Amino acid sequence: MLAEKEKYVYGTAAPKIEYDVYENNKVLKAKKRDKRNNKVKLKAVFCILVFFVSFSCIIFMYAQITEMDYKINKATKEYNEQKNDNLRLSLELQKNLDLNRIREVAQTRLDMQKPDKHQIIYINVPKTDFTELADKDKENIKGDNFFTSILNIFSGLLNFLN
Repeated sequence: MLAEKEKYVYGTAAPKIEYDVYENNKVLKAKKRDKRNNKVKLKAVFCILVFFVSFSCIIFMYAQITEMDYKINKATKEYNEQKNDNLRLSLELQKNLDLNRIREVAQTRLDMQKPDKHQIIYINVPKTDFTELADKDKENIKGDNFFTSILNIFSGLLNFLN
């Protein structure tokens, strides 16, 4: 009964005529087929293009990751070399600061010897020790308030580091 309702136009008793112009005319039928094939081809090209672009993005991201990994490995290698150099230099410094080694170098290379009793002169040093500040440091201490003196100290540190 459902098939019978589809044969009629809604609201009328006239039957619906099933006539397809494209079915009888070979030229129109070929145009319709070509148009449909063009849409399919366009969809296929678009899908291939989307796939290519996404694949290219993925390859680019992996290339960036590989490059960053290379840079990190290079920096880590340089860091380890610097760390080893620092360790070697600190051991060498400790070896050279040994008092027995200093005494040996002074006696053998520099021909130094301990002073005799008649060569020693004793000086009386007062128990209170005074130090004088440089003029620049005196000006920093005489600042008007606490914050300006702190700023001057930091500027002095920055000047020292530069």
